[in-house]
Amino acid sequence: MTLITGGFGGIGQTIAQDLAQKGGAKLVLTTRGATGSARVEAAVRQLEELGAEVLAVRAEVTSPEDMRRVVDEARARFGSLDVVMHAAGVTRDALIATKTDDDSWDVLAPKLLGTQALVSALAEHPAKQTVLFSSTSSVIGAAGQADYVAANEYLNAVARSAPAALGQVLAVNWGVWADAGMAARAAGLDRPASDAIVAPVGRPLLDDSQPMPGDASSASSCASKTGSSADTARLRGRR
Repeated sequence: MTLITGGFGGIGQTIAQDLAQKGGAKLVLTTRGATGSARVEAAVRQLEELGAEVLAVRAEVTSPEDMRRVVDEARARFGSLDVVMHAAGVTRDALIATKTDDDSWDVLAPKLLGTQALVSALAEHPAKQTVLFSSTSSVIGAAGQADYVAANEYLNAVARSAPAALGQVLAVNWGVWADAGMAARAAGLDRPASDAIVAPVGRPLLDDSQPMPGDASSASSCASKTGSSADTARLRGRR
């Protein structure tokens, strides 16, 4: 079973659809909005049509109490928690001199407090594997993204420290996704989660570098890519 935070965002839905297409996926997707909204219900139906079992849970990812509830509901529904994909995130691009504290905290909170909430929620029963969705911004340091850079470098640091609650932990420094996510949305290139899938979207880093749950090589491959050093704790996105 896979838990995806930010599961109804562009990247969360892309990952969920990829897992659903592989067959036998059991997915728990979090959203800050109502699970009964037309957009969420349409996304759930689409995933179910692809063969996945889906549980949508309304939760604030920064809340330890909410994330403990999500984990409890996930285990009650599916019995185990194999993989956590922490894909929640927000951007507020602007020069630091023009930002308020609230603007910056909106960006920091999902990745910083969200990760801490997951560690707390999984403390007694750790996940087998956790993938933290970081960004090449932590390497590039793009203008207007001081808070976003800091948030993603925090994820990289967590991957290096490898908290026991997260199991085998990997931070992936994604570049800009062509058709999903915050950057694509800013450029008007993203597609709504309810859009029909015309063909599977190729994600070489997902398929080759990070085997999905159910792949027999997943455990050994992940183990070879995690560890205490920065080079083995994260991969740099190529898209």
